[in-house]
Amino acid sequence: MADSLQHGDPIPGSRFFRAFCNRCNEPMRVSGNTITIGIPVFCEQCEPRPLANTAATKDEANPWGENAVRAMEDQ
Repeated sequence: MADSLQHGDPIPGSRFFRAFCNRCNEPMRVSGNTITIGIPVFCEQCEPRPLANTAATKDEANPWGENAVRAMEDQ
């Protein structure tokens, strides 16, 4: 039954709606706002999300963060 869903149909038992990748037509689930506004959607294969800024996640990028964690562990 899930295969018969068309673009914009609510997915049974979910708060999401059916959409399809604009490039490869891969079925996806999206929020209602995406359907209402008409935002083009792409799957992870066609438009991968950028990686997080790895420099910001390293301890040496923010030495105060590591010290704050240590201080909380000591309490």
